[in-house]
Order: sequence, then structure tokens, then C-alpha cells
Amino acid sequence: MKKFLVLGCLLAGGVFLMPQAAKAFSIPDGCSAQTLAGLKSGNSEEAAQITFRNMYPRPVEIWWINFEGKPELFLTIEKDGSEKIETFVGHIWKVVDTAGKKCVFSYSADKGDESVLIME
Repeated sequence: MKKFLVLGCLLAGGVFLMPQAAKAFSIPDGCSAQTLAGLKSGNSEEAAQITFRNMYPRPVEIWWINFEGKPELFLTIEKDGSEKIETFVGHIWKVVDTAGKKCVFSYSADKGDESVLIME
């Protein structure tokens, strides 16, 4: 069964709608270094898929937070574009606005096939 997660951008006054079962978290302070400090992807062998759909008004970057807690640029999604990625449960992803290089939100992968709508 597919799960859908709709995330808005608090920076622009949007609203976050998160199903209870989804393991996602929003960071209203723009993903500050203090908030992201200590976050790192877990070492899981349980596969997951995430489809990021960019409904944001401009391109976004998808960054993987590696096992040491360091961000690695994974891909860029154009406005109205989407990308499906293969990942693992507990891997941490952050979405960055390409214009201001501000983090829009961070997300932790859950098992199964999930869709994440990136909205303002």
C-alpha cells in the first residue's frame, strides 16, 4: 500500500499535513545546524522507496544525510517534477530550496513505497 505525505513550507506560511503512520518531521527554524546536529542515517537493510514530487514554486535539491551525519547532494528536482529513489528505512533526507539554499524540511524514510509532496 502506498502512503502519501504532504509537507508544506513553514518559511512561506504553509501547513504541514502528516499522517500519523509516517515517520517525518518538520523543522520550522529552517533546518538549523543545531537541530540537524547529531542526525545521521541509520544502517538498515530494510528497503524503502520515496517518490519526491516537487510542487514547490522552484527547483529543490534532495540531500542524503550520510552515516556520519554529513549531507551529500543526491539530486535536483525541477518545479513540477518528480523522482523516485531507492533507499533504506531510517535514512535521513533533507529538501533544500535552490534559490536561497534554505532547508525546507527533513524526512526519515519509512518502509514501503511513499510519496512526498513538496509544497509551499
